Amino acid sequence: LNDHDSALAVVQEALPLARQSGDKTLLVDTLISTATVYLSRQDTKTALPLLNEAHDLSLRLEYRWGEAQSQTELGATYFQQDELAKAESANSKSLQIWRELKDKGGEARALLYSGETYMRLGKAHEATAALEKAATIWRDLGDSTQQASALLDLNFLAIRQGQLQKALTLLNEAQSLVKDKEAEPYLAGQIAMSMGEVYETYGQLETALSYFKESLALYRDHARNESAAADASRKAGHVQARLGDYSEAVKQIEQGMRLAEKNNDQFIVALCHEELGKVHLGVGLHAQARQEFLEAIARYTEKKNPREWARAHSFLGQTDHLQGNRVSAAKSYHTALNVFQKIGDYTNEAA
Repeated sequence: LNDHDSALAVVQEALPLARQSGDKTLLVDTLISTATVYLSRQDTKTALPLLNEAHDLSLRLEYRWGEAQSQTELGATYFQQDELAKAESANSKSLQIWRELKDKGGEARALLYSGETYMRLGKAHEATAALEKAATIWRDLGDSTQQASALLDLNFLAIRQGQLQKALTLLNEAQSLVKDKEAEPYLAGQIAMSMGEVYETYGQLETALSYFKESLALYRDHARNESAAADASRKAGHVQARLGDYSEAVKQIEQGMRLAEKNNDQFIVALCHEELGKVHLGVGLHAQARQEFLEAIARYTEKKNPREWARAHSFLGQTDHLQGNRVSAAKSYHTALNVFQKIGDYTNEAA
């Protein structure tokens, strides 16, 4: 129902009662439930100590379910914080325990988080394997909503790899599984985002823009996910720039950046800096563009965000070339190409 305020009120009342109850297993479950509510609000600073407490207590109690669930949500927390090495480790640990417990639902959730982390790390093959396994498990369990989540992640991955026909097939399958978009606004936002990506790729920019704006509204007003809304706002600005409306593009991207900064989502902030650089580049403001690309590169790292880090370097190279700095441009292009070849990003490599 996406009533985040009511959910927060419930767990804030429940947690003190669980601490007073003397039931340590109940306390673990309540700590994890409370943390997931804060995670749904992108409040990782509050969620993290709750999950660490739940994990430590689970270890002392030898409560394997609590250990697995706390590790699963720690993976999601670290992912939101862009601490991808920690997310990868937590996902691996939770996956091992879920398999020991023969809990297929838990295993699928851990695989989904693993796949999303691998995507961010540029590990396309590992991401595909994890997400396909998650989708298969949820299909077997009859959980169409979670199956759609995995399919949408696979769709984004296919778009990134330039496999548009595969992306459309996955998107259509995911759409068929989401029967009530009002009940699942985050998934509906993902579907709209994917439609925007596909229509943009085919050059139908007005249609793409309408889907990105639909996604923005779903994320912001219904799912209450400001990080996702920030990214949708960035994408809308990107298309507005392609349509030639540069002033509106800057406003839209800066709006997304403010949302991302509010949530301390440095990855989305970096994406917005990169997008602003591209807008400035498009109107010949080379000095401003160069500064934005440097801001993006400073926030990305080759280890955590190889694809984005390399892409920003390629735009920096383009900017330097236009300014006549050919040695610097060649260095940036070479840096970007090495990474794209390493991670198998054929779309950016060809560019």
